[in-house]
Amino acid sequence: MSRMTSRSALHPDSELIHWCEQYRAAVIAFNADPDAGDPLWAAIERAEAEVDARPPVTLAGVRAKAAVALATAQDGPEGESWHGAPCDWAAAVVRDVLRLVAEGVA
Repeated sequence: MSRMTSRSALHPDSELIHWCEQYRAAVIAFNADPDAGDPLWAAIERAEAEVDARPPVTLAGVRAKAAVALATAQDGPEGESWHGAPCDWAAAVVRDVLRLVAEGVA
């Protein structure tokens, strides 16, 4: 049994959660050393494609995507982050989803 198969047997969104974690790790590595270039960027693109290919089917999957989206948006290279009303609203929605899931409301 492959690692993905064993992961998917544990939880319906385990593969999505795994790839969210991989994406976050790849972004952190790239931001720490942007000059490393292609291998790190390829890891980001692969993880992004894997996340995009897996819509969440549980709140745990929604939470994983929301957490990685918020973290990535807040710590872009050279301090870049979301700005402006539409982006502030998007960030607020992500925070609300994370809060509701943590509180067990959603």
